[in-house]
Amino acid sequence: MPSPTRAATTLRALLTAVAPLRYIFYALRDVFVCLRVLLIPACLSGFASLVLFLPDQTRDYYRLVVENLAEQIDVSRCAAVADAVFPIVFLLGMAACLLFSTIVLLVDRNRPSLYRTACVRYAVPFLPILFGTLPLVAAIAGFAAGADAINLKAETTSIDEIDAFGDHEFAKQLKTLFDWSKRGDWYFELGLWVLGAVTLLFLLRSIFVVHLSRRLAAPQKAWLRQIANRTSAASLILSLVAVVVIAAYPVPIGQTLGSISIFAIFIGCLTLNATGLSIWSRRLDFPIIPALLAVAGFLAWTDINDDHELRRIDKSGREVRSSATPTARPPGDIEGEFAKWFDLRPDRKNPEFSADQSYPVYIVAAQGGGIYAAAQAVQFLTKLQTTCERFAQHLFAISGVSGGSVGAAFYAAMTEEFKPTEQQCRSVAEIGSSGPRSPEMREAQQSAFELVRNDYDFLSPLVASALFPDFAQRFFWPANPALSRARALERSIEAAWADVATRNFGGTGRDALKSGVLASWNPAGLKPALFFNTTEVASGRRRVIAPFDIDKENRTDAQILPLTQDYDIPLSVAAVASARFPWLTPAAWFWDSGSTAIPPDKSDITRFHVVDGGYFENSGVTTAVDIINRLQRRADACCKQARFHLIVLTSGKYSEGSSSAFSEAVSPVVALFNSRTARTYSTVDLATRDLGVIKRDATDVRARISRVQRADFGDYVIPLPLGWRLSKMSASEIFFLTGRAAHCVPDEDFLQKSKVTGFGPGDCVQRLILHQLRGDDLDTALRDAQASHPQVKP
Repeated sequence: MPSPTRAATTLRALLTAVAPLRYIFYALRDVFVCLRVLLIPACLSGFASLVLFLPDQTRDYYRLVVENLAEQIDVSRCAAVADAVFPIVFLLGMAACLLFSTIVLLVDRNRPSLYRTACVRYAVPFLPILFGTLPLVAAIAGFAAGADAINLKAETTSIDEIDAFGDHEFAKQLKTLFDWSKRGDWYFELGLWVLGAVTLLFLLRSIFVVHLSRRLAAPQKAWLRQIANRTSAASLILSLVAVVVIAAYPVPIGQTLGSISIFAIFIGCLTLNATGLSIWSRRLDFPIIPALLAVAGFLAWTDINDDHELRRIDKSGREVRSSATPTARPPGDIEGEFAKWFDLRPDRKNPEFSADQSYPVYIVAAQGGGIYAAAQAVQFLTKLQTTCERFAQHLFAISGVSGGSVGAAFYAAMTEEFKPTEQQCRSVAEIGSSGPRSPEMREAQQSAFELVRNDYDFLSPLVASALFPDFAQRFFWPANPALSRARALERSIEAAWADVATRNFGGTGRDALKSGVLASWNPAGLKPALFFNTTEVASGRRRVIAPFDIDKENRTDAQILPLTQDYDIPLSVAAVASARFPWLTPAAWFWDSGSTAIPPDKSDITRFHVVDGGYFENSGVTTAVDIINRLQRRADACCKQARFHLIVLTSGKYSEGSSSAFSEAVSPVVALFNSRTARTYSTVDLATRDLGVIKRDATDVRARISRVQRADFGDYVIPLPLGWRLSKMSASEIFFLTGRAAHCVPDEDFLQKSKVTGFGPGDCVQRLILHQLRGDDLDTALRDAQASHPQVKP
């Protein structure tokens, strides 16, 4: 047994050895105490920094600001200054709010427990500076990342290859565009210097302010608390005013201020409001903020303040209240409506569509992807129309998902400006030597570009409504659908089309997107039947918003959303319902019967929620194939001349690479997202096998060419952002990638074999459809296309 002296010596040695661990424990304890006091500015500063740096949409926004500077500086200095100055001013205001909040909380809770260890004692004075400056540094990093996104090597290679291909005019247009975009390099450098200088000045000012705050006497600290109370009250009043005004005018306010400015205002107001509530919680000894969060949690749990109801209108276009009574499915069925549509085609009896030459009927599947998918859909379909003005007469239906649904709605609105024609389409040579044949087509092509470029900002109204009216709705009842952020996106889409229609088409059809899905369908017209794909939350099956049912006899996973003439859904609402991807756009709800009985069971009416159609399948091909299969089975009875073709608008490829970091926790989530993407391409591949080639080794090219025409759009020079605002450079990139018939160098299956950077499958899709609509002999057309560029090899 050891002696007492030896035991004491051993104990002292052990205590000496663990002393550093004790100090580390005390330091960590004090850090957590400090963070608990400064939880509000710490969390909001970190959140703001992530938003200002990470998202691709944020970086594209920085490029957009630079574009506006480069484009408007010589035309409208006021507009250019507003685009550049507003974000900087409001970001500085947000940083000042974070700095002020941290100082106030430190002064209000100046306790010895904050300064027990030396490291915390020296670190605490720097925390206000850190929390205030960090978002500005994140903005600089995001701005620099946006500048580095342009792939200049791909630009140079593309121009050289297109010039060598022989399309000198197109190469010249591309060079002009890229030269114009390079003007932004100087503005990017200027912007980085300005942001850096502003951040440095703010940092120096913050150091001075923090130094003064540490020297405040007791009366001055009381004065600071009074200032904090008044500032919080003013911020609360400003927030309430913003809620009311933005709910009434989300589009003009959002587009005037911009997304970054609105986000900065929100973070600043939230910081001041939460700081004031935190101070009053301590004085009243009542947890005000936890109580508010508990109220929001209870309302969300009971779902009684869900304001995201699908907006309904009657046959006159007036908004009607929701109904919890059974509502019928859309009248009519797809076979009957197609028979009417086919019989009323103005060029059906043209000689080029004689008995030995079938009448082409097109079904389009438009993929999801936010604004870039909308741009791809509306620009590609409009290009097909300008290539041959009879295309709209042959387009029966569009199956859209998310952004593709928005693009489909834009194109459908534009068809009201088209005129039926029996006139023959121009040849490839005529198209290459001139622009669109009619003024309407030139205006349509210009409108398709204008609708998705940065003049129409769909993101800022959505952000403004999400951060103010819709955020406020989380804390009170009853639900007010006018506060839903989805309404802001719907209204911005309607406003964009109304403005384009007024400027380019004299105002006719300016309310096309406000009309109902049922009211918009006319079998005698040129507007295609629109199928907006959504995903039902409770079951995971498809909910399709369409003017008629696909198959009333054999029920599938696809359920048609209930519609009547007096209980319709506007086209803009249906398109946004298909684009409800979290968390920016919320799940929508509607009343329906829980049974599949027709008519609905009156005793089984409940609320259903739907989200983005891409959850089920992001290409729209599944619904498009259902349409074709249903029509093909019944076409012999009414429309033997019809030959169905599927046009698939998609982009990207299977995700590649792997990561072992946190694999056990992260792998299930990553697999869910990647399987959603993979399902898109596997669905397209399956449709190609089922509907594609009749006979691979046939000598007749019509039997060898696939009836599934796939137009793939990938990144070219700038990565396309997933969001609701597109810079001019990104919109121009999509416009060029949507193809030109003259750039098609087909192989034996009429697929693009040219490897020129910037050429793609869309070129040959356009050329093939042109020959089909002209009624050309495809064997001759294929040989002519191959002979046009004999130097190009696979």
